[in-house]
Amino acid sequence: MMKRIKNRYAKLSNGQILSVHFDCCKNFHKQGTISYFPTIIIGKSKHKDNDWLNPRYRNRSYRITGECGLEGVLKAKKILNEFMDLHKGIHLKIMQIEGYDKRRTSAYRILTNDGFMELYDGVYVKEF
Repeated sequence: MMKRIKNRYAKLSNGQILSVHFDCCKNFHKQGTISYFPTIIIGKSKHKDNDWLNPRYRNRSYRITGECGLEGVLKAKKILNEFMDLHKGIHLKIMQIEGYDKRRTSAYRILTNDGFMELYDGVYVKEF
């Protein structure tokens, strides 16, 4: 069962909002392992970002505009690293990142520089 545990927000210089939501679940095939699944959304407001996560609004079409630039990506990376540093502990934890669509999977390859391994096409994991 997935459980949303933390939401982080940051305002970008172009007026957009960066939302990072962390979901977690316990892995039953590996005793004591907790997996985290971050959702990173950059949009015009917190309200619209939260709508994207709400299952009632899943049928709406959302466009990927590419307006955030490098600032949004770097702030998201900083938030992910802070989260992993904060949650280091006794239990084995895994951060799993997967692209929203197949067109942008090449952009996620940069995660290998931060210690992520490519599990399979477009899915990256890191133990911490």
